Parts: sequence; structure tokens; C-alpha cells
Amino acid sequence: MVAPEDPDEVILRVGKRIGQIRREKGITQRQLGEDLGVAVTWISKIETKGSNLGIKTIVKIANALGVEAKELWESPTT
Repeated sequence: MVAPEDPDEVILRVGKRIGQIRREKGITQRQLGEDLGVAVTWISKIETKGSNLGIKTIVKIANALGVEAKELWESPTT
């Protein structure tokens, strides 16, 4: 049996992973925001404080980053 996860921790982990992948690909927050049609402040919030993202938004972010959505659930590497 898998131990239950804290939803708030998952939200933060996904946000940090989005930021990590974005930086690895050399994409700025501004560029990602423009690709998604959202403000750079929203991207910053996702990466630093987390945001309860819907599945469609997660898929759009993954597509903009050129990765599969499942990669956003992986723990960020240090």
C-alpha cells in the first residue's frame, strides 16, 4: 500500500518541477507565459508558491515545455 500524499506538497512539487524543466530547456518565465497566454506573475506563482492546476492546464504547460505531462509529477532533482 502506498502512503497517502499531502495534496499541498504535491502542488508545490509540481510547481518546482515545472520551474526546473523550464530552466533546463532555457525557457524564461516570460516565454512560457507568452506560449500559454498567461502573465509571467502567474508562472512565477506556480513555480514558487504552487497553484492548484487543472489537468488541461498541466497538459498545456507540459506541451509548451516539450515534455509528457507525467514528467511534471516527478520530484525535482537537485
